[in-house]
Amino acid sequence: MASEIVTQDAYPQELTAGRPLAPPAPPEGTFEIGLVLAGAVSAGAYTAGVLDFLFEALEAWQDAKAAGRDVPRHEVRIRVITGASAGAISGAIAATALRYRFPHCTAKKLDPTNPLFKAWVEDIDITKLLETGDLTRNALPQSLLDASCLTRIAADAISYSNAPLADRPYVADPLKLIFTVTNLCGVPYSIAMKGNSANGHEMTMHADWLRFAVAYSSDARDSPSICPDETLLAYPNSWNVQVWQDLGTAALASAAFPIGLLPRLFTRKTSDYDYRYVMVPGEGGQPPGFIQIKPTWKNPPPSPTYTFLNVDGGVMNNEPLDLARKELAGELGHNPRDGLTATRAIIMVDPFPDPAQLGPDAPVDLVRAGLGLTTAWKEQARFKPEDVALALAPNVFSRFLVSPSRGQDSAISKGYALASGALGGFSGFLHRSYRLHDYLLGRRNCQQFLARHFSLPADNPLFAGRMPTDRSPYLIGSGTAAELPLIPLMPGINDPGANQEAVPAWPVGQFNVESIRSPMSERVGAVLSALKDAKLSGGFKFGIGCLLWAFQVRRKITDWALHRIDQELGNRGL
Repeated sequence: MASEIVTQDAYPQELTAGRPLAPPAPPEGTFEIGLVLAGAVSAGAYTAGVLDFLFEALEAWQDAKAAGRDVPRHEVRIRVITGASAGAISGAIAATALRYRFPHCTAKKLDPTNPLFKAWVEDIDITKLLETGDLTRNALPQSLLDASCLTRIAADAISYSNAPLADRPYVADPLKLIFTVTNLCGVPYSIAMKGNSANGHEMTMHADWLRFAVAYSSDARDSPSICPDETLLAYPNSWNVQVWQDLGTAALASAAFPIGLLPRLFTRKTSDYDYRYVMVPGEGGQPPGFIQIKPTWKNPPPSPTYTFLNVDGGVMNNEPLDLARKELAGELGHNPRDGLTATRAIIMVDPFPDPAQLGPDAPVDLVRAGLGLTTAWKEQARFKPEDVALALAPNVFSRFLVSPSRGQDSAISKGYALASGALGGFSGFLHRSYRLHDYLLGRRNCQQFLARHFSLPADNPLFAGRMPTDRSPYLIGSGTAAELPLIPLMPGINDPGANQEAVPAWPVGQFNVESIRSPMSERVGAVLSALKDAKLSGGFKFGIGCLLWAFQVRRKITDWALHRIDQELGNRGL
């Protein structure tokens, strides 16, 4: 299918579904934010803690302005939340609950009704993941762990309404949500090429994403900024309302860790794929443009809806910076990066900003070669050279990072910051104390981030005429290097001087590995029995039965898993 090049100055409005390729600058005195919530497995508890403090800080600042206190008067506005895996779950919970003034959690006052805290600290646990209710007779298991509890947690979070309604001018209305998924079915595309046959070059796209627009007010339901490829979410919210259930399903699909957790089916409008673009270089000195691309569905096309199976969005795009950046700046726009001109920024919350681990550099055996290839596939799918190029520019004020740090208090944790970081990020499911530690650390790190790092040079026009006469309590640094915070912490309320979020105690010795021997053995046995009883060929079933009898596979797998867990926890001082 032929498509026309779309340029910044002239493009058909219907081609972009109303989404500007280069949106106008934010209103004067307003700074726009995009939140990027990276994949984290059980360390989603850390992301939840960061979000909890962030919204608490924004509430306190807004309350101070509404009360007429002499505080900074500029505005910030969260326009988009993108997420992968656990980040998608945290984003869905937060976006739903922002309609309400939910309580916040501190080390001194834990409130289990906080929807982020409830989902990530209270409700999830390894014993629930080791249940066997998902296994059915004569059918192969769909995942190693029972993900039924995740559906229940999602339904509870999406239906949250146990608090007064909130007015949040610092959140865009509508707020855009974009969650990455790995679409196992795929979307077909064909490149027409001249040659000796009519065939084109066939490709399939699997790095997919799902878009939503949350309308917090009735007026926002008709906003021209809502695009046809976005699912509109209007209140009241409930899991029993299909579009809200779709939000929860999308988050679960993004978090469906391959093999470990249940893959999720999702159904969307086929036409959603009509609003995607690729950049093409300009010819003859012309600026670059964009071409709208449409799938080359086989006849008959999956119209009007398309259903596909998904696993973890982090497999393909674990830190969806690109989706947040494009939502803020448009396909052809950019977020000013200089400190004196910056008007928008991305904040990425990344629980695992680990240094890159290179693969084999010498001959290896078959198993390690296969594992190296799998890792290479994953990392290449996530590689975005445009973000690497932007990151090389010095003094960038359009992107910021919040990541785990215990500061100087990390000797007992053997240099690790998260209790959920062991076992590939799954250790947080083992014990509440691990998740609680990471949640409280997220709050502390967010406080330090807002107080010391999320700032612009004091001469940025955003602050002109909008600061108190005495701005010294808010200054970061001094002289020409002085900066001012974009989200100021309120003196005496949530600033580090008066109410420092403490480094939580490292949860050493809280979990006994033997406490899960029984449920793990039962789960392993149930999965093996399901394999043996499934409708497979007689020879295959006989072979599995012989293995179970001769080698006591159930006990060996359980012993191996418990030993591995004990070893990993010991390596992290847990």
